[in-house]
Amino acid sequence: MAYSIAICDDESLFRQKICEYLDAYQDETGVELKTSHFNTGLDLIDSLNNHNLYHIIILDVELGVINGQKILGTDIAKEIRKIDTHTVLLFSTNHPHFALSAFEVDALAYLLKPYNYSDLKKKMNRAIITVDYLVDRMTADEKYLTFNMLGKIFHIPFASILYIEKRRNQAILHTLEKPYTIYQTFKELKNQLDMQKFVQVHQGYIVNYSHITFVKNYNVVLDNTIALPVSRSFYPKLNKRFRNDCFNSI
Repeated sequence: MAYSIAICDDESLFRQKICEYLDAYQDETGVELKTSHFNTGLDLIDSLNNHNLYHIIILDVELGVINGQKILGTDIAKEIRKIDTHTVLLFSTNHPHFALSAFEVDALAYLLKPYNYSDLKKKMNRAIITVDYLVDRMTADEKYLTFNMLGKIFHIPFASILYIEKRRNQAILHTLEKPYTIYQTFKELKNQLDMQKFVQVHQGYIVNYSHITFVKNYNVVLDNTIALPVSRSFYPKLNKRFRNDCFNSI
């Protein structure tokens, strides 16, 4: 697994130094890292809003001045938490007293400038363990469909998805609770889904197999009584599977 890391610091010298240490960390541990660099917090927020996800974000506490206004990493972190509650945050700072504000945004730790490799290695080990724990927790009992909608990242359990409907350049995710509009293609969504649990029944529909209650006459009925059409190319395989499962459950 490659860990995606965002580094946000307005000073190129510090960005360069931390990249050097992360390269050394990769060489020593064998952990694969994919890094992205940002010199403003707004650029980082834009990247998150454009569907880029980061396992770990290393965020400078003091991000300079824009239009006469001092930009604090803690304020950027609050915006990050509105978009993604799972990413692991590491603050970097020249001032240890800033560490207290890290707890407000659920930051894991802080790196004190000037950086030293031993400290970074220790914090990165903690961050990697935390990411692994979060990934394992999300996939142990239940898998999730992850997507960005209106600037916020959602993690929807597979079990709560009824079906996905294709509508031009977007998809409608119908769940037990409510529908979500996703600006992703069917192909992109299928790459996230477990196609043993889901089945495509039509060019415009992917259905959660566990919610199917009836298959007949080129239609599939879900347990919320919604009926969807099944195309001729998909019907024989679906009908056979459903009949076999019904027979085996007797």
